[in-house]
Amino acid sequence: MAHTLEQYKVMAQQIFSDLLCASSPNSIYTNSNYWQVGNVYDTLLDYMEYAVTQGTMSLTTARNINQQVVTFYDNMSGCWYDDYCWWVITLTKAYTHAPLFYPADITRCQAIILDAWGIVNKGRTGIPYSGGAARAFDVCDQSVYFPVKPLYDGGTWQYDIYTSRNPSNPCDSAHNNPIPVDGLTPPMLGPYQLSVINGLNLVMTQRLSTLNIIPAIDAARQYNFIRQWTSAAQNAAYNLLNPFTSGGRYGLIRERVGRYLDGTVPMTGYLPTYASWAGDQGTFIGGLYDYFLLIRTLIAWS
Repeated sequence: MAHTLEQYKVMAQQIFSDLLCASSPNSIYTNSNYWQVGNVYDTLLDYMEYAVTQGTMSLTTARNINQQVVTFYDNMSGCWYDDYCWWVITLTKAYTHAPLFYPADITRCQAIILDAWGIVNKGRTGIPYSGGAARAFDVCDQSVYFPVKPLYDGGTWQYDIYTSRNPSNPCDSAHNNPIPVDGLTPPMLGPYQLSVINGLNLVMTQRLSTLNIIPAIDAARQYNFIRQWTSAAQNAAYNLLNPFTSGGRYGLIRERVGRYLDGTVPMTGYLPTYASWAGDQGTFIGGLYDYFLLIRTLIAWS
């Protein structure tokens, strides 16, 4: 059944109200999930900009909502590196949607961005083997984890790499181990080069580069990693782009990269056929478009 634009506007307003209703089971005020709140907040900001422009929400109301939501960051904590990416991506809109924030809250958003980016970039302070999403393999115990050396440089890992014999991380230690070692079974999610963290890192680094918070080379490094994994030279069974056609030009981004450097250890959780997340497709499309805007050449479309 087709819906009119006006019907979509009404539905958007209803969903927005539901998310901000404290008694609703969908309320962001009662949701303690760090990444989910950061994810949803991104869309809420877009709606508030629209509503204020259309005159259906006052600027004061929008500012008061943002003042409250920003405080959520201090009352929650992330786990995997992609969790922090959601908040960085969302709060860069404090720059592009600045009128929706009180000046003090823009300053707070800037501090949150630096805090969350610091964790993704350099790891968790005081935790051994925590070097940031891009350096998870570089700082792990390579005498144990040499089989998971990445095929290509430049990508990001979902999590730090170590076993339960090491000091505790804020998350379950079962997520720390990508190969069978010390009696631990590798998890389906955890310390892998998943598409969600690599797509989000592409979006995050280019937005931070656009704002001159980090150098553009960080975005280029992530883009080049993705380009290598989706190149025509990559074996079709392991190409990050799962093709729909014989030419391999069209397809879906797989859920994770498919192999390590030596190829002798199968990637835990990797399915060579149709394992793809719908959300990853949007993240990669958005990230590549943003990267195109950042460098202003057509190479991002190749």
